[in-house]
Amino acid sequence: MRLVHTADWHLGLDFYEISRLPEQIVFLDWLADTLCRLDVDALLVAGDVFNTIAPSTLAQRAYFDFLTRITRALPKLQIVITAGNHDSGARLEAPSALLKNLNIHIKGSVEHNPSDYTIDYNQFAIPLKDRAGNEYLCLAIPFLRANDCPPCQNESESCIEAFYRELAAHFATDSRQKICMGHLYASGTSLSDAKDIEYIPIGGLEGVSLAQYFTSYVYVALGHIHRQQCVYSADNVRYSGAPIATTFVHREQAQGVIVVDIDDGKTIATFESFDSPLKLIKYSGTPTEILVQLQGLPERAVDDFAPIIAVEVVDETPPPPSFKQEVEAVLKGRYARRGPSTFKSSAQLTQELSTVSQPSALDHRYEPEEIAEREYQKRNNGAGFPEHLKRLLQEAMEEARQCEY
Repeated sequence: MRLVHTADWHLGLDFYEISRLPEQIVFLDWLADTLCRLDVDALLVAGDVFNTIAPSTLAQRAYFDFLTRITRALPKLQIVITAGNHDSGARLEAPSALLKNLNIHIKGSVEHNPSDYTIDYNQFAIPLKDRAGNEYLCLAIPFLRANDCPPCQNESESCIEAFYRELAAHFATDSRQKICMGHLYASGTSLSDAKDIEYIPIGGLEGVSLAQYFTSYVYVALGHIHRQQCVYSADNVRYSGAPIATTFVHREQAQGVIVVDIDDGKTIATFESFDSPLKLIKYSGTPTEILVQLQGLPERAVDDFAPIIAVEVVDETPPPPSFKQEVEAVLKGRYARRGPSTFKSSAQLTQELSTVSQPSALDHRYEPEEIAEREYQKRNNGAGFPEHLKRLLQEAMEEARQCEY
């Protein structure tokens, strides 16, 4: 069995008010060519197909154009798609009856027995066959929320751990080689930078320890973390990472897909790199140093693949208000688009360099106030979180605590 594992496409992503869809379409074209070149048996897409629960018409068209192209080119290709936390599971599943005729299987939600709210785990089972006719079992799990999961076995077990425990037990006697898909935070996941976390752990629903429940699978295809890596020290449990750099930290790492070959229980996974035509570039230094660096950019009309520039002023004091206009003046007529501008004092930089080896931020449980403050600062150029918004958040949290679930 040869399969390709990918995730976190985030089709329709706007990045500092710049659409990344043209770049994402290039990736989908590259992916279709790669699937044909490698003569793949199955494609696994482990969540976050779209960037929002209500994707634009253009984003949906890119998705369906890709499915049309690849099913025409490889009519025997089996495709399994699960919903991530950015997706609407119901929207993703809406055309599933039609797409199933094209060997495209979609799982966007967890269905419960209406009488007792139990879960029939057979709903996640999708048989896959290799070219020799051997049958494998793919367990396609969408992003799980608390009300999707069974009761916990004890206080130390999270609801997601309870779900994957019951899933493994349900299929324990199935003799087929099994593949599992999930969209989640796995404990021990490595991140590039503490400030680069897109999805911060909330309420114990993330950072889950599932190593003991993954031992029965020949491969586990994970999504949700945008950095390609193995987890639980297991070569067959992997995040594919996002196919394009979704933050400036991610520009320093390779993006692509995982190619997985399974032969008689032995799994070999290799990384296939995608070289995006759009580059993210970050300039750091004093205001004068940054302006000199920007002047080195080529003069050319801007198009959909012009690089996006981040400016990080590192100085003793913040730059003057006129600095923004100076940056825009230098960039005018040059082949670049302006992204974020940030300030970091020299003392902050020294402190960050001295703590670079500290534990991952995933080891820390973030409170909702911290999450809201980070998001507000990201959207408002580092401005402080207003007190009236803090009060509104606290009131909403208190009302949520009083709800009966």
